[in-house]
Amino acid sequence: MLYCAICEDEPEMAAALAALLDKTLKAAGQPGCIHRFAGGRALLQSGREYDLVFLDIRLEDDSKEPPAMPEGTAVPAGAPGPDGGQAAAGPAPDSPAPLDGLETARLLRARGSRSLLIFVTVLREQVFDAFAVEAFDYLTKPIDPARFARTMERALRVLAGRGRQRLVVPQADGCEVLPLEQLVYCEVQGRRLYLHRLDGPVLSMPGRMKELEGQLDGRFFKCHRSYLVNLDHLRGFSGGLASLPGGQTIPVSRLREQALADALLRRMKDREG
Repeated sequence: MLYCAICEDEPEMAAALAALLDKTLKAAGQPGCIHRFAGGRALLQSGREYDLVFLDIRLEDDSKEPPAMPEGTAVPAGAPGPDGGQAAAGPAPDSPAPLDGLETARLLRARGSRSLLIFVTVLREQVFDAFAVEAFDYLTKPIDPARFARTMERALRVLAGRGRQRLVVPQADGCEVLPLEQLVYCEVQGRRLYLHRLDGPVLSMPGRMKELEGQLDGRFFKCHRSYLVNLDHLRGFSGGLASLPGGQTIPVSRLREQALADALLRRMKDREG
């Protein structure tokens, strides 16, 4: 599922962009969910990490809620979001002044967002300011369908690659997407997997270690029958223990020590190359 946000204060433009995006996702066979926001503050207050964000550079109205949208992929603000909650419909009338698209983008990046940002603007000259916030692309109004299609083709390729670098962890109230770079090590106890990450509580889910290995990439190494370690977070190992961030240690099988050393050297060369 691809989660997309459209941050546009012109209802007609927002509806047209959502319809074009909906059509493009369906043509690509890509399941998607589209949320619309009338302003930057509403998008930020939603607290969600979107895969793709369309931002009008010249946002003005942060209080209007866009009209209801047709059934299908597109979901209006206020409808259930990716985690079952409510998409933000906009702040109260006495909220602070609205944010423009560039400032909204800066705040998204400041909180660590990796969303692909596509700016929508009337004036082509405005896009030069977008480089500072790592914009993926820009579109000029009115939207040219051919140009939009080319942008989306590239975006879907990038996001498909990212999808292989994330792990979807089922939880009681939904699911959590865990970037692999945040995963320090995994352990199995019985038929339950425990995922230890750099920040945040330990995540757990039912499963077997062999099944988990198939979802991870070459940076992970099975150092023990019950443990997988992310080589990028390995600080060293000796005496049958691997050292990890925060003073954590996990066991290393004596029979796997040489293989772990070899895997670590290969990983270091790969990263340098």
